[in-house]
Amino acid sequence: MRILYTIRQGSIGDVELAVAFRWLMFGGSGKEEAVEHIRREVTERYRTEYQNDGIIHFFAINTENEPVASAGAIIKSDFPYCFFKPGYYGWIIDVYTRPEYRGNGIARALIDKTHQWLKAKGAIEARLIAVGKKPQELYEKIGYRATWEMSFNLCPGKRTYNDLISQESKEKWGGA
Repeated sequence: MRILYTIRQGSIGDVELAVAFRWLMFGGSGKEEAVEHIRREVTERYRTEYQNDGIIHFFAINTENEPVASAGAIIKSDFPYCFFKPGYYGWIIDVYTRPEYRGNGIARALIDKTHQWLKAKGAIEARLIAVGKKPQELYEKIGYRATWEMSFNLCPGKRTYNDLISQESKEKWGGA
């Protein structure tokens, strides 16, 4: 059965909705411990980025006017990318589709919208973290490719964000 939905662009008034989808994305994954304490900071960062036109979210809305999926992008200009033209890239964030709506191309449509926004901003690259086999397959179908980036834990007694997502990925999808 084909799901009917519309896509609408978010605004600063949708920050709480974007953050809610972000937390759904982390829900039940074991990563909550890494992010729950920063919920307020994320909310404030999103507000600031919306005021500076450095972030966007798109939401899929069902026929009952309920948001069922989200995807966003933020402009980043960290080292070493700040030295290369254009000096920034897009980071895809908050991609989540409620389980009962998955498999209908909604995430792909939302990501396409974020790509259009990033291109309009002058970005020539979009990056993201894909955790798990299904998300990785989705992004590969869109055209994303794995890159050379690696992570090293400087404090082995403490878990990093990458440790958390790597552990969840191994538990959920298997592998080394």
